[in-house]
Amino acid sequence: MNHPHHSMKETVQMMKDAPFERRFYTLESYAKKSISTFEVPKEVYHYNWGQILFMHAANDARILNLTEIFFLILFTHQELEVYTLPLSKSSYLDACKVAALYEMGYTIATDALYGEGCPDFLLLSKCEKRCFKFVEVKPPNGQLSDSQIRWFEKYPYDIEIAYISN
Repeated sequence: MNHPHHSMKETVQMMKDAPFERRFYTLESYAKKSISTFEVPKEVYHYNWGQILFMHAANDARILNLTEIFFLILFTHQELEVYTLPLSKSSYLDACKVAALYEMGYTIATDALYGEGCPDFLLLSKCEKRCFKFVEVKPPNGQLSDSQIRWFEKYPYDIEIAYISN
């Protein structure tokens, strides 16, 4: 967005220097219907947009919206291995990711990683072997689509819906 009193270069620089201003996030368990709110760690809160965009580009080529980028940074900070979903069946790199999951002993239905309704992220614990969960990211007051509800009902996995708040 270009402000009338600033050049495009000045506007881009202001965006890069702006702190990441989200203070709290909420996780809702789909199966348990429980809701928990957490404070964003100071280290994550103080990232600037330039750092965040660099980390996003280094993590994955998939285009994420700002809410998804926020959670990508948050989950990475929590020392979780983050897979952005859905994977592409025509991507060699994604095929390698699936092979690595099975090699590490994860028992995830392959078709759960592809297609319509698939959550935004698969999170793997680096501490607990074969512990994983799926996370769908929504803006405040966002709703699940019909295809997401069908996906959530089809697969018996730990699924959380993540929201950001101030």
